[in-house]
Amino acid sequence: MDTSSLLALKPNVTRQQALREFSEGASARYWKMRTGGLQRIADAYVPYWGYRVQYDMAGTGHTRFFALDAVSGSLDLFEFPTLPQGDRLVAVQTRNYLAATLTDERAEELLREKALRAIFLQGFFKLCSARIAVTREAAGFHIPYWLGFYGTCGESTDVTRCRVLDAVRRVSHRVAHTRRDRIRKQRRRDAHRRDGHHQPCAAAFALRRGRARAEGRERHTGHPNYRAPALL
Repeated sequence: MDTSSLLALKPNVTRQQALREFSEGASARYWKMRTGGLQRIADAYVPYWGYRVQYDMAGTGHTRFFALDAVSGSLDLFEFPTLPQGDRLVAVQTRNYLAATLTDERAEELLREKALRAIFLQGFFKLCSARIAVTREAAGFHIPYWLGFYGTCGESTDVTRCRVLDAVRRVSHRVAHTRRDRIRKQRRRDAHRRDGHHQPCAAAFALRRGRARAEGRERHTGHPNYRAPALL
């Protein structure tokens, strides 16, 4: 992937802080014991689209601002008092970014579902109507993440695990990739090619997985530095 210039939300976690998070403490010792030591860290950027959401609750009009990841819509919403712009964003030159793959229609559908869950948490019976007005704001932006890769060097290594640290909300996640899984996926791709079938692209698979996650998730929090939680 070529290097691109993008606008990203200012991170609350520096590279040194991420390195300490991945390499020190009880959690890091657990990861080292289970999967091997920390091999490297890298920054990555996920595109988000901003939305204005308006609704009536207890006879009073409300406006809230949310941001939805534009890759699959499966990550938790960010919420802001106003959408980031100006000096709240920084210009970044990087190759470590994901491309937006959601359609506008699907993104708005997911945003409505997630926003309604967040609103219902504040008081279902106070909501005058299940209808909410959603407006896509023109400017999109990226949100930074730190990736920590754990494992053991050598051909015998079977599992490479990746910890994902939200560089804004300081939330950690885990991703595991096994060599056996990669081999099975490659065999399936080879079989599809031999049989003349079309292999779905990775973006389509991610979209389907994102839809399944979005339909099954009920948890939602906001940006701790902006507004009280209403959360990959």
